[in-house]
Amino acid sequence: MSGSATPPVASGKPAPEQATATSEPTRQEATTPSLENRALLDAGIPWQSCTRIAVFPQPAAETVLVEVTADSAEASVVDDQALFSGNVDLLHGHDRLRAARIAFQRDSGELTASGDVLLSRPDLRLSAEQVHYNLHTRQGHAEQAEYRLPGILARGTAARAELTGPDTGRYQRITYTTCPPGNDDWQLTAETLDIDTREGLGTARGARLSFKGVPVAYVPVLSFPIDDRRRSGFLIPSMGYSDRLGLDLSLPYYFNLAPNYDLTLTPRLASQHGLLLGGEFRFLTLAHSGTIQADYIHNDKLATGDNRRGALSVEIASRLSKHLNSQININHVSDETFLSDYGSNSPIRQESHLERSMTLDYFRQGVSISAELQSPQTINTALPLTDRPYATLPRINVGYSNSLQTATPIDYALAFEYVNFVKNGSPTEGQRFDIHSRISTPIYKPWYSITPALNLRYTAYRLDNNEPTRDSNPDRLVPTLEIDNRLFLEREVQWWGTPTLQTLEPRLLYAYTPRVNQSNIPIFDTTKRNTTLDSLFLANQFTSVDRIGDAHHLAWSVNSTSRGTQTRKLLSSFGIGQIIYLSDRKVQLPGDPVETTRISPLFAKFSLRFPQDIVSDAQIAWNENTRKITNMVLQAAYRPDREHLISMSYRTTEKVSSEYDLGISWPVGERTRAIARWNYSLSEGRNLDALAGIEYGKCCWRLRALVRQQVTGTGNAQDLSFLLQLELNGLGKLGDNIDALLKSGIYGYRRDDD
Repeated sequence: MSGSATPPVASGKPAPEQATATSEPTRQEATTPSLENRALLDAGIPWQSCTRIAVFPQPAAETVLVEVTADSAEASVVDDQALFSGNVDLLHGHDRLRAARIAFQRDSGELTASGDVLLSRPDLRLSAEQVHYNLHTRQGHAEQAEYRLPGILARGTAARAELTGPDTGRYQRITYTTCPPGNDDWQLTAETLDIDTREGLGTARGARLSFKGVPVAYVPVLSFPIDDRRRSGFLIPSMGYSDRLGLDLSLPYYFNLAPNYDLTLTPRLASQHGLLLGGEFRFLTLAHSGTIQADYIHNDKLATGDNRRGALSVEIASRLSKHLNSQININHVSDETFLSDYGSNSPIRQESHLERSMTLDYFRQGVSISAELQSPQTINTALPLTDRPYATLPRINVGYSNSLQTATPIDYALAFEYVNFVKNGSPTEGQRFDIHSRISTPIYKPWYSITPALNLRYTAYRLDNNEPTRDSNPDRLVPTLEIDNRLFLEREVQWWGTPTLQTLEPRLLYAYTPRVNQSNIPIFDTTKRNTTLDSLFLANQFTSVDRIGDAHHLAWSVNSTSRGTQTRKLLSSFGIGQIIYLSDRKVQLPGDPVETTRISPLFAKFSLRFPQDIVSDAQIAWNENTRKITNMVLQAAYRPDREHLISMSYRTTEKVSSEYDLGISWPVGERTRAIARWNYSLSEGRNLDALAGIEYGKCCWRLRALVRQQVTGTGNAQDLSFLLQLELNGLGKLGDNIDALLKSGIYGYRRDDD
């Protein structure tokens, strides 16, 4: 129907032009849909997919024709009415009605459909004995209706359904569930239910939640999301129990303050400690983004000192101009055991030192300038002074790089660093000035590259509170020569029947740095580098410039990758490499002996993705001098389908630690899955983390119950906890965040609906 001038297009028996419309058909008593409409009510809705589709209404334009097929039709030109009878099928844009009879008013768009009516829209399917509806406004109502919300995989019944617009609806005396038809394991009953797809929100009043027929909760007003948009309100609470905390109950409230910032307040009751208040503020603007999180308990019943305890974390990144950025990263805890007591909700990692820094960065046309203030908090009070980091107040870096486009391009770079090192109680503090220049002449060809480079580094110190035997103004000048050679090879092969592009990249680096005596230079921020396959081609074996190691060696590696030619998906990667030393390394940290070995450990890593069911990763360091593995990480997961998983991990570092990690997630019935993880330290001979439990249910609800025992310190103290989570699809999760625990703890874990 176009405007008010185009009559309906009807097929079936023609009606006399001057016929008058009959009276409204008599409403039948039955409200149960016919078998045909029952099938159409659920057709195409993937109830078993466990994933909401989020289809929202698409308003029909007024110019769309009304198309009707029926067994018979009668029309009245005088009052512009039409009556269609027998297998009526009316289509208007995205709206479709099937009924035994439809009485239609052309000008107003009003219609009354009766006799086993099915109204279908992208956002709604409604079955009732009689439906009043307006095709123009998409408003209407029905009594004793059964409905489906396809976009959110929800369904239910309503004593009265009011379609208040193309995006909104109100349902009175309703039932609501996301379980598939024939399954009412959980059900929400309410006096009214308002659905607003524009806001992505459902609001039930006088709501009662039942699970397996047992009443679980009564809520006067319950709001819940029907999509992923943010909105204010209580979030799903979490509850658990552990030896460390006792009963642990959290009830977060979310404030959607504006589209670009929000606040979450989380009162948390730990029965053995007291009431903890947590808060998280997030913001995002064109120039700034950040998160501020704080936790505070005023009276910790188990505190041995000050019973006021807390933690603060501030992360702010700012783009002050096109070329100027800043970062703020501040972490603070009241005492060294706060994180181990309450760390589950804290963004701060459990470490010996917490970062506290402010940085300003400038970049423009090859010039980079950064200024940083850094003063870490040492939370392990048992650490000796020598193992505590210096504060850098400030650290300033200036860099410049450019290229000369001659017959053979010449790249050059110059970097300057100034640092003022401060540490209370240290006999040595002071300032460091470092200038690093580099010039190279890279030669690039399609299948190889050669890059000779010369580095020159000058470092000078101005020391305060110096030890009597140490020079107050030491300096050092060190040159380094590098020649970097690479090959780039590739070919097309078949990988398990898949067209694959395989690459091969051999690399060889020659590096020479003469020995310069540096024994009079203090150690401020320099440690021995932990060599890996990725760091083989760094000429200096130390992490900073308090030591520049003497070098005369060759570093080599061979890397290969295989990717699907069309999908670009990684199928495998492999790398192997080593350093061949041509002389001893005499420059070392104080107390470390001269290194005389002729070869480094052999480093290798690989990643393999079988087409169907196996994923594996490995990193290995093999010391050919001692014939021992110095470091190894092995990970493998067997997953024949989305519901079955067996994984294992093994990690070892020579003379430090050795542990394995086993995980399983395996169905033991149609709706039951067993879950377990065992993390055991071979070097310490004790369990680090062990959990076991079950997951029961699927799609419309899941119940997870776990028992966990984990180490809480360096001794044998273990914390026993019980974790419980009930997930109602479409409403939320009640209890502990078991999903996050399993994803971080079991290699390869994901739910069958991920």
